[in-house]
Amino acid sequence: MQKLLSACFVAFLSLQSLTAQTSNAIVGGTITDDSGARLPAVNVTATNTRTGISTNANTNTDGIYTFPSLQPGVYSFSASLPGFITQSIRDVVLGSTQERINFKLSTASETQASLATGASSVSNVLSEDLINRLPLVGNDAMSLLDSLPGIVQEDDYFLGLLRSFGGLGQITVHTTRDGVVVSDARSNLGAFATTVLLPDWVGEIRLVLSPADAEAGTGNAQVRIQTRSGTNQYSGSAIWNIRNSALNANTWTTNKTSATPDWYNNHEYAVAFGGPIVKNRTFFYALWDQQFNYQRILTPGTDPSLLSAPAANALTTPARNGIFRYYERWFPGNALTVTNPNGQNPTTASVDLAGNPVAPLTNPDGSAYTGGLRCLSVFGNVKFDGTPFTSADCPGGSAVTTATPWDSRRPVADPTGYIRKIIEKMPLPNYFGFGDGLNRAQHRWIQRTRGSQGIEVLVGRNLLTDRKQLNLKIDDNISRNHRLNVGWTLERNDSMSELPTWPGALGYPTKRRPQVLTAGLTSSLSSTLLNEGRFGIRLQDATIIPPWESEELKARFKRVGEVPFSSERKLMSTVHTDAQRHSVFVFTKGAPDVLLDVTVQLRLLGADPPDVPPEDLVELPDLGSAFNDQLVWQALVAEL
Repeated sequence: MQKLLSACFVAFLSLQSLTAQTSNAIVGGTITDDSGARLPAVNVTATNTRTGISTNANTNTDGIYTFPSLQPGVYSFSASLPGFITQSIRDVVLGSTQERINFKLSTASETQASLATGASSVSNVLSEDLINRLPLVGNDAMSLLDSLPGIVQEDDYFLGLLRSFGGLGQITVHTTRDGVVVSDARSNLGAFATTVLLPDWVGEIRLVLSPADAEAGTGNAQVRIQTRSGTNQYSGSAIWNIRNSALNANTWTTNKTSATPDWYNNHEYAVAFGGPIVKNRTFFYALWDQQFNYQRILTPGTDPSLLSAPAANALTTPARNGIFRYYERWFPGNALTVTNPNGQNPTTASVDLAGNPVAPLTNPDGSAYTGGLRCLSVFGNVKFDGTPFTSADCPGGSAVTTATPWDSRRPVADPTGYIRKIIEKMPLPNYFGFGDGLNRAQHRWIQRTRGSQGIEVLVGRNLLTDRKQLNLKIDDNISRNHRLNVGWTLERNDSMSELPTWPGALGYPTKRRPQVLTAGLTSSLSSTLLNEGRFGIRLQDATIIPPWESEELKARFKRVGEVPFSSERKLMSTVHTDAQRHSVFVFTKGAPDVLLDVTVQLRLLGADPPDVPPEDLVELPDLGSAFNDQLVWQALVAEL
């Protein structure tokens, strides 16, 4: 029974070799004499010129030899047989493919050798030499695939840049690294390496077009990545790559609209080193890469074409105090409004680009304008700050007053002080080409950030982030017939998403933590039997962290106590200290009717705050996760 299980296991391994994600080279051929007769028992030696590892094979009775698995690299081959002149061929570059090298041995001085590719599929190769010589923007070797025939790019409105491979959509593409799958089927990214594929980490990239070889596994088209290995010589490299938007050529769109592109400055350095651990047997290769990405989204000023700049809707100064302004018989419009006298709400520009009121030239019916600027308080006879509303609050116009509130349900402003705090954090408008101009406009500003934002950062397609990456590979030739390799990449990407629209507010830290581990054991049991085992782990952890859960805020606002929820109190509170302002306060959530009665207070404390009674602590209302998300944290906590 034990022998039967062993036989089944060997057979299973043999069958598995047909569908394994092979990443080694297969070399074979025939050896003949001058007359064309095939020669048996010829010794063929394959030597990796970089590692010094030699592998031998003998021709069979039909004059055929096979190397079922050779590590990709640069090789020299020699064929020798007593009575014949030894023949050699040098500088043969092997990748993850099949090669055929035929020898003709002679007893005279003339010898011949021929080299041919024997793969059954159509493929194109980016060798290590090509990857190093081709121009590359962004330092991601995967972008060089676009230089190969068989790939067509198209720009999808929703999904961005897509590729087709040999006429097939990118969903059919299978990507492997050292024989292990690294494709991202969930996000349908096509040719994808999970981590940034640095040029110094790549030994070869092979694009296999349909039909794919059976040993490559699934997928109509395949991208096979072979990582670099150490050699018998210690060697290293260092690069420093700078990308600044000031050096970029303008695009057709921005040139046509006279828009100013957003500014960015990207610094990247990489250090690589490799060599032997045990000469002629065990080798290592290590690569460290770090990138710093700085971005500024430029303020557009008065240029209406730059609508992508950060802009915050903001109330004008009178509107902040509850005063609504308008011109009689017209609906107010911003400085760029085109006059429309038709409909129930005829609209015309009511301000200039500096925010100054501008009276209409005509009435909606075309007659000369005889009206004027009107102002009213939404609270009737008082303003938002509680002071009386008078004609002095409407310079250049007439105040519309009333002895009683317009709305009996809203006689005064929010008594809790919460809305007042929001308005205090709101920036003043500086762009009046938006809103109605008189009451609502925009605040536009220069926003500085680290890294890009959006879904493409989370899935790994946008590489403009703060990045750290460590790569390590070890190759061990256990014996002449057994070889082990292990590769590992750990990457850390950090950027900022959901950028705030108000200056000084909080964004959402975005973190992506991919890593890839590959391991392979190759055993050449005979010239016709090869066992190849592969193991791999691909992890891609990505998250957007709410500001209130960020490590920075947790460190600043340390929790020192809490009051649990109770049916009597109907509230839950946590007590925190502010390390920057040496203050203590409470975050509270609970029943809305109870929260509305909370009094907002503040007591400044020393560096070591003692126990404080609840009435001396700030209690900020929590009006629900969505409201709290955008207003409480972004507008209030940033300044507490």
